[in-house]
Amino acid sequence: MLRENKTMIATVIIFMALLVYGGYSLLSSGTGTAPPVYEEPPGYGEECEPEPGTPGRQPITTGYMACNCLQNGEDIARTRRLTAANAISRASDSPVQIKSLHPDPYNNNVLLLETDGSLWSWGWNHWGQIGDGTFLQRNIPIRILNNVAEITPGGGSAILADSSLWAWGQMRSQEPPFTHSAPVTPRHILDDVAAFYPGTNRDFVIRLDGSLWAWPNSPIQAWGMANLVPSENEAPVHILDGVVTVSTNNSIALAHRCDGSLWDVTGDAAVHIMDAVASFYMTDTLNVRPSEILVIQTDNNLWAVDTSGQQHPRRLLDSVASVYKTGDRAFILQRGGSLWAIGAGFLGTSAMTFRSDPVWVMDNVRSVYPGWYGGDHVILHTGSL
Repeated sequence: MLRENKTMIATVIIFMALLVYGGYSLLSSGTGTAPPVYEEPPGYGEECEPEPGTPGRQPITTGYMACNCLQNGEDIARTRRLTAANAISRASDSPVQIKSLHPDPYNNNVLLLETDGSLWSWGWNHWGQIGDGTFLQRNIPIRILNNVAEITPGGGSAILADSSLWAWGQMRSQEPPFTHSAPVTPRHILDDVAAFYPGTNRDFVIRLDGSLWAWPNSPIQAWGMANLVPSENEAPVHILDGVVTVSTNNSIALAHRCDGSLWDVTGDAAVHIMDAVASFYMTDTLNVRPSEILVIQTDNNLWAVDTSGQQHPRRLLDSVASVYKTGDRAFILQRGGSLWAIGAGFLGTSAMTFRSDPVWVMDNVRSVYPGWYGGDHVILHTGSL
């Protein structure tokens, strides 16, 4: 009930603030500043050739990896700079518009990014998540940063057009007694950042050269306190190179490399899990088996892989086209149109059940639209729903 009330309050705050924002002057002064947009370095943009694959390690083109991590990190940086430069050049000819809106129903605050790179914030502020250096609630948007390229997952941090990472709110301490600081306005954390992944127990960053770095585990972070971001004086630890993406849950962190290999990066030492991985799905709420993940390899075989190393991988299905994970369940669609289900709940039946191995649901399926606990819909190859 308390969470529902908080969600209702957050919704009211969002709509009221948007109404205010519509008439709010963009000339209002903010507390954040950002470096200028940089020009392209001489000789930038040469074509790169894909790195040759080796048996069992086929290069894949997911995320921002098209031919190699270094080149694609440079592409990310170039795109951010050009987008910012174009926004500045168009500012005099067209009005500034909303680029993206990021409401946080749990913490009851909102982040709004404009096409000119201005980042605005408002709502509740009990963790300093507004970024104005106070704990005071704000019902009117305040600009906290300029020249922003993207808001990172979870809020409380952003990547600027120059690929630098900035964060605000309460900075966590790495020294006993592991207390947190007073809230701060946006502070510079790290340069040359391709992507930032805040986690429950530690935060990860992929840099433009494809290297993966992580901040050490912090007990205060594990307590679930919101918006405890790395300090600018806190040095990350190098974990792995050639990384495409990172996924985390409450117990494990996984890194997907450019060569298709999958690694456990929960600790400071990376542990190899499997090669030739096309995609993978965390199963923290799927209840397949403890510590298992679902992995589709480049040959389209689906595996259940025990990341603890205590069980051998289980081959579940072949010729898999896609996996639709929802709540405690997952639907698996084969290339021939056969639909399967795994996990706990309504697995294509009228009764709740649990299966650690796939159970057949129906054939001739073209696409799947699962609900959270039920209410699933499919479209058949005949076009019927």
